[in-house]
Amino acid sequence: MLDNPELLETIRMAAQRLNFIFIGNHVILDQLTATPNEDRRIKLLAIYNSLPKEDVLTRGAYYGISRYGQAKYADDSNTGMSLSQVKTSGKGGAHDALIAMTASGEADVLITDDSQLAKKMRKNGAACVVRTFQEFICFLREQHSIDQQLDNSS
Repeated sequence: MLDNPELLETIRMAAQRLNFIFIGNHVILDQLTATPNEDRRIKLLAIYNSLPKEDVLTRGAYYGISRYGQAKYADDSNTGMSLSQVKTSGKGGAHDALIAMTASGEADVLITDDSQLAKKMRKNGAACVVRTFQEFICFLREQHSIDQQLDNSS
């Protein structure tokens, strides 16, 4: 979306037309705020802040990442999986797990291009659908095409 500002407007319009919102939380915001390149960080935060979203508490917590009062207890019964089941390897694995658990407990769809995270979520019975960003864009285009067809038939 950094390279294509029209895409952001398309997403915002689709969100309004299709009545969906994005789920945000402090983990996502913290990751964006930690972007080392200042110009990129400013652009990413502007995009994030312009999306129609509802900020929610994370499902589950990790010491050193989670913030007091911004996390709530989560277990398999309300997300379909545990933090340890979806924690990916590497530096951001615990962050990924918190984002995944929160999506599974709060959202209908998680949009991610992290194939390792997507695979773990599918394998462990996430309570939400997992899609790539490209699949999300295809969905928006299909919905737009359907809307145009309906408008033309009226």
